[in-house]
Amino acid sequence: RGGAASVGQATTSAVVSSIFLIILTDSVFSVILRYWG
Repeated sequence: RGGAASVGQATTSAVVSSIFLIILTDSVFSVILRYWG
């Protein structure tokens, strides 16, 4: 309920979480493929 500032902060943290999750998933897949290949 803090207006635009809190909305921006929530959006930023959501974007950071998404990017972190994508990088983590990508690393896991590359490790799996390295062992399989």
